[in-house]
Amino acid sequence: MIRKIFFLLKFLFLTKKIFKNPDPKKILIFDCESPCLRGLLLKDSVGIISTRLKKIEKIYISFDIISYILKNFFRRSLKINYLIILIKKFHSKVVVTHIDNSQDFYLVSKVLERDIRFIAIQQATSEIKYLPYKFTKKKYIPEFHCLSKYDLNYFKKKKISVKKYFISGSLKSSIVLSNIKKGKINIKKKLYDVCLISEGDIQIPNKNYKIHRDFNRDFQSIDDLDHVKKAGFSYGKLAKFVYKVAYNNNLKVIIAGKYPKNSPGRSKELSFYNFYLKNLNFNLIPRPKELSSYYLALQSKIVVATNSTLLREAVGLNCKVLACNLSGHRDLDFPIKKHLYFNKHSFDKFEKKFLDLYKMPKKKYFKLLGKDKNYIMEAPNKFEQKLRKRLISLSESKAVN
Repeated sequence: MIRKIFFLLKFLFLTKKIFKNPDPKKILIFDCESPCLRGLLLKDSVGIISTRLKKIEKIYISFDIISYILKNFFRRSLKINYLIILIKKFHSKVVVTHIDNSQDFYLVSKVLERDIRFIAIQQATSEIKYLPYKFTKKKYIPEFHCLSKYDLNYFKKKKISVKKYFISGSLKSSIVLSNIKKGKINIKKKLYDVCLISEGDIQIPNKNYKIHRDFNRDFQSIDDLDHVKKAGFSYGKLAKFVYKVAYNNNLKVIIAGKYPKNSPGRSKELSFYNFYLKNLNFNLIPRPKELSSYYLALQSKIVVATNSTLLREAVGLNCKVLACNLSGHRDLDFPIKKHLYFNKHSFDKFEKKFLDLYKMPKKKYFKLLGKDKNYIMEAPNKFEQKLRKRLISLSESKAVN
């Protein structure tokens, strides 16, 4: 009820009103927080629907839209009814999203999939791993392009309803490789010794820190990893280990930040690493653009993290990685536990493990990994170009299925 009231207030007072139906667009991007999709197609050929309440800046108002909302007022939320009729009025053939965990996408696609093709491109796995079945069984995706066989297996294990699976790899990685090939980005090999992927946007543990083990609560109240007691401890101790190894062996370390400069998330990250690294002169590089961290990983001799999706994407980009889970909780485990995995609390053992991988030739590293490389992360293989071609083809097709 509170969300309905908030949406209604935003609808009435805080958005620009456009008193007509939207102009037709054959392809729609679902959720404006999809920069990789926005750059995939010509601006004039696609429409973008903002689905997050804080991001909705304009609302279309017409007789058809209002009639549909009133007719279905007691069947669905105001927001979902509005999104459904808005997509109908765009007369789109394809709706695509890079926000594969969008509850709105699941609900809307169920209603409209007979007339419109709905496609979700996977960004991450972490949420799926720890959400209970009561939430995952409600998810529904008509066509899903997942990152790897590991992700496909996990989605099936969590009983997520998907009509069609495609193991496509990472769209972001594909765009990165394309940008390098086109000369848009100049990669300087081995610019850094170690790239530590920031996962330090989690709350710093204190005596009042509450661990949530009760999943009999509303989906909106669940935060990432709020059920893992030592998640922050694991990320912090790993950062300590990395910097101690770097000091002992005269290595250059960068931390690939998750947030742009001067953002609230950036402040939280800085506080986290200041807490764990104390007076060390660490280099937490802000993320000015969506793909900046990928370029940092490619310019490093080895990439280190706990459970970041970027760590798996680095494997797909042929980077050596070391996955470390010091939390003792399986939800932070890496997909495989071969030579690239570490979970001990001994610094001496960590240093030995790290230096073994750091000094190991890349050819030997991936030979040891073998077929598990694609299990961890499917090679992108021009996914960007293939997806663009598929979206255009579907938008011009008369048949939906």
